[in-house]
Amino acid sequence: MPTRFWPTAARLAPADAPAFDIHPSFNAEPQRLANVSGYVEREFLPRLKALALCQSGVLCRDPGGDRMSFVDAHQAAFADHGVCARAQNDPEFDRQCFSAKGESFDPDIVTAANQPMLCGRSAGEYRAYLPRARWIRDANDSYLRR
Repeated sequence: MPTRFWPTAARLAPADAPAFDIHPSFNAEPQRLANVSGYVEREFLPRLKALALCQSGVLCRDPGGDRMSFVDAHQAAFADHGVCARAQNDPEFDRQCFSAKGESFDPDIVTAANQPMLCGRSAGEYRAYLPRARWIRDANDSYLRR
């Protein structure tokens, strides 16, 4: 059976999406994420596919034996579930407490020690593994899951 590649190019974040706001050091720079996502979709995955399928000038000693299956039908399912994905059916905590402007956490280290969320809810109410539009876990999830 040929080897299979299962690449996934989940849309990372639009250029105007908020960064992760748990702490400035985790800033994901949305434009940089958009650039990386574009590179993966336009250049990396097509080249990977050509390598797997012995196409586009890729030399294989025995194309019949060296050729692999390139599985990419699943990519569409990931398109709307990237780092910045949001939906109306996301958990209530997410909709109330995660600001689309990137202003979810109290920047004052003194008051944030007791109440880090600007929405006024306890970080302990957050449930990292409830179903949500975003399938990718981020720094905010790690912080709140502590």
